[in-house]
Amino acid sequence: MPRQYKRIIIIILDSVGCGVQADYKKFHPHSCNTLKSVYKNNDHFNLPNLERMGLKKILFNREVPPPYCAGTMQAQTAGNDTMAGLWEMMGIIFKKRFRSVTAGLNKRDLKKIEDQLHIPLIGNEYISGIQAINKFYNLHVEKQGPIIYFDKDGVALLAAHTKVISPEKLGKIGEKLATLLLPYGVIRIITRPFVGKLGGFTRKKGKYFAIAGKKMFNHSTLSKLKQHHGQIVATTHIKNLLGGASCIKAIEDKLDNFSLLKKINNLLHKNTKPGIFIFCLREFDMLGHYNNVVGYGQKLKEFDKYLSTINQTLTKKDLLILTADHGCDPTILTRGHSREKVPLIIFNKQNKQKIWLGERKTFADIGQTICQNFQLAPNSIGTAVQELFE
Repeated sequence: MPRQYKRIIIIILDSVGCGVQADYKKFHPHSCNTLKSVYKNNDHFNLPNLERMGLKKILFNREVPPPYCAGTMQAQTAGNDTMAGLWEMMGIIFKKRFRSVTAGLNKRDLKKIEDQLHIPLIGNEYISGIQAINKFYNLHVEKQGPIIYFDKDGVALLAAHTKVISPEKLGKIGEKLATLLLPYGVIRIITRPFVGKLGGFTRKKGKYFAIAGKKMFNHSTLSKLKQHHGQIVATTHIKNLLGGASCIKAIEDKLDNFSLLKKINNLLHKNTKPGIFIFCLREFDMLGHYNNVVGYGQKLKEFDKYLSTINQTLTKKDLLILTADHGCDPTILTRGHSREKVPLIIFNKQNKQKIWLGERKTFADIGQTICQNFQLAPNSIGTAVQELFE
């Protein structure tokens, strides 16, 4: 009888890529390898638990004694952020993302959207948030319209000073704008309220509007699992990226990896119901963007050390999947993420073999594996990891 797992736990190490993909020049000019850069730029660096679980073979093609189950996965999505990677894992590949390196929407489309919103949009550039609010603040005050700016991966951001547009009103504008921008390949809106004076602004917590996520949910692994009455548990950040579906039980997440890891471990002790658990450790990505290769290494060591605690908590009926969503090489001076394949490290206490999974073609293999485990209708893309069921 094929093996079946009661719980599948996915921990996404945000930005922990393991080697440049062949299509990287569509995203940035630099070759990169996030994990190898961390190893190279930190003296006597090692991650003993991850290496024993297969990372040593992934990065350096060095054999490790069994048991392990490991390989890599390539991204097929047109995006290069957590949202794109996450949805690909769940069986949805984005064919088109809004991408610009200078300006945003063309003038005609911008005017059309302004007319539908009945409010002017200020800015319309590919620019960082602090640059945007400093550059366009005076016009923002004069025109009483929000500042719109863009990121590379299908993300539009909407900023407004709280004394010009309240956070509540900005949220309503963002929700409507998310629907209007969907045909242009913008699939996520983030609102960014801010306070303070010119040259000293502080951004406040905003809202995510992943409107496209609501439409994609019905075609994903998640919808099938919901119909099968399997529980879906995720961090708040992941739930937002997945469209905020009410069937997803959210746990509040902090940017601090270690605090979240302890919360995950406690949750796995208490919640033993069948289903999937999806967590994302986001602090790695922040350090990658800050080009802090030493800090990145320290956080990887912290995770590696705590990993043994997580593994002890798991039962023989649990399947742990460690992976990433994209890269963010801390040694590369680029604003966006690095286009990389990601590790795929799988752990189950019953496995006594060495299983080399090679380089798999798509992140969607995770979703297909979930479908096979819970006996759901298969997704249209992805190949289940058959070795896990033998």
